[in-house]
Amino acid sequence: MRNPEGNQTPLVLFDQISQPQFGLYEPAGYYNREWGTMEFEAIEKAKKQAKRGDLTNEKEVRLNESHPTVRAWNLTVNEIRREGAIFNVFKGAMFGGLEVPIALVLCPAYEARSAGIHSG
Repeated sequence: MRNPEGNQTPLVLFDQISQPQFGLYEPAGYYNREWGTMEFEAIEKAKKQAKRGDLTNEKEVRLNESHPTVRAWNLTVNEIRREGAIFNVFKGAMFGGLEVPIALVLCPAYEARSAGIHSG
């Protein structure tokens, strides 16, 4: 997440919750397969050594309407279940049950069984 000092536009934070693929962390030394544990000391060391990136506004998340035939909002639940779909963080079912408005982008209502994407 990045919110530069002096930012005058609203900050949107989104998070993905899904079953992690721990094997992806193993080559860098962040996962111990034998013990089935994350190597938090190595992770903290890597975080402290990370260099600040130079991101431009071109990297901001924007609404994309390309490829309409595979966009979730143009498909039925059965089509999504059978073929999959491309979702968008700017579109979702609004939920007001928390302190901030939440958009449920990928959730069980859209046949997601092992992942969720929500933005607030």
